[in-house]
Amino acid sequence: MILNREQREKELQNQLFHGSPAVTLIIEPNTGEIIDANQAAAEFYGYTLAELQSVSIFHISTSPDEDIKQCMAKVSREYCKAMPFQHKLKNGIVRDVEVYFGPFRLGGSVLLHAIVIDVSAQKRTEEK
Repeated sequence: MILNREQREKELQNQLFHGSPAVTLIIEPNTGEIIDANQAAAEFYGYTLAELQSVSIFHISTSPDEDIKQCMAKVSREYCKAMPFQHKLKNGIVRDVEVYFGPFRLGGSVLLHAIVIDVSAQKRTEEK
């Protein structure tokens, strides 16, 4: 079966997101709702994809809600380099992470694309 250009682009985007080994989340910045996540994110956080898509970033981040809201408002306007956070996994373990955010439009809405990198081991080494 030969795919047209639009079908190829959609398939490529799907594979780049869902097939990526990078922990990746799509977040609705007004509510903090996790709209989508890839399998790498589910494995990192210890949730199923369905569970992860039913929680908000406020459930995962240990930062005060107001700090997260301010961050999402800023990121909704511009790409941000690595921002340090601590994220809580389903099993309660807290990991130091760096999050790379970028806004993108889907339909008439602005969503956030977040790539999460676990820097816990690096941080422990630096502290020693």
